[in-house]
Amino acid sequence: DSRMKMKVKVAAAQLSYSVAACIETWVASGNLPSEAVHTAEFVHKVDSLFDSLNGYSFSVPEGKPLKGVLKRDSPHIEYWSKMLLELRNWKLIDKRNNKDVTNQFHFIKGWQITIRSIIYLWHRLQKVGFKYFSLRSFNQDPLENLFCIIRQHGVGNTNPTCHQFIAALKTSVINGLTSPIINGNCKKDDCENLNDLSFFLQTNSQNILTDSADSEPSVPEEYNEIFGNLPTPITDNYATYYVAGYLLRKITVPECHVCKEELFCEVPQQQHTFITFKEFCDNKSKLTYPSVKVSQFLEDIHNRLYFFLNSQGHQENLALRFKDIYKSHFSQFDFCQLHSVKDEIFERATRLLIFKFIKDKKKETVTSGTESKSKRFRNK
Repeated sequence: DSRMKMKVKVAAAQLSYSVAACIETWVASGNLPSEAVHTAEFVHKVDSLFDSLNGYSFSVPEGKPLKGVLKRDSPHIEYWSKMLLELRNWKLIDKRNNKDVTNQFHFIKGWQITIRSIIYLWHRLQKVGFKYFSLRSFNQDPLENLFCIIRQHGVGNTNPTCHQFIAALKTSVINGLTSPIINGNCKKDDCENLNDLSFFLQTNSQNILTDSADSEPSVPEEYNEIFGNLPTPITDNYATYYVAGYLLRKITVPECHVCKEELFCEVPQQQHTFITFKEFCDNKSKLTYPSVKVSQFLEDIHNRLYFFLNSQGHQENLALRFKDIYKSHFSQFDFCQLHSVKDEIFERATRLLIFKFIKDKKKETVTSGTESKSKRFRNK
């Protein structure tokens, strides 16, 4: 899909910390040559560069200090100074003829201009009393989306008069307040509207969303994070162990010796390689290492749920129907009898895997434009 290729989020997903960890996992398992580690290091570097220019959080995420807002004591300036020196030495070589083609591309100079501009703006803002700088808010994506909406207002609004522009602007603002915008290259900013109109419209929008909740359920942002940047397949099902650890962090594990023994692995094993590379700190473990039993349980749910959804996906109450079928026919995994950890894992895994199933199906969808182009190439 040519439109998908243009999306920034595709590049951000490919050049991410998760992809770098996946490459390192493949190298460690012998599925990639050792030289691939250099690719992982480059991906780490670009991921950090993306983070440094999209910081938004006042509480710095653990292991991701560059995702915080720019402040006097943040590591951004030091990092950018180092990156400016490195960017000067970046070269692009055509592997077909070993020719230097750096001058044919502009992104390296673009990075340098962006970094120097942000540093300059930050120094000016500090002089007038600013304490922090939220870099994610400092972009023109919302403006581009707004003008795109105005152009699409009506049949075709590509050359509006001032009166038509103002009318379309008012309409787009009110529509944006009454219903969530699901398309566009923007994310939630947790901001609030400043006038009373927002409260009136928010009340109505809540009623609208409540009425349509069954037909268009909202998707938790964390599901996008856990599967959005997760490369698949990963050799020997390393991904299953990573997702199993994620689920264990989300449930309430009682202070029970039997539960902890059945759910967790105290010493990381070979199957935890991907989790190990996902750790932000080498000397301090923060991620969860699940037992083989939990991972096998998750894998079994995954396989049976996919089979069920492929044949029954058009039905209603899918989660409840699958739960009844699974518990009545497939209950070979036994956990602590005193606590309901198995049910908690099952509930969360089912919701998560239904979301994954939908994403996988969307990836298989070929747009009509792409299909017509493919036919044209096949006929040549």
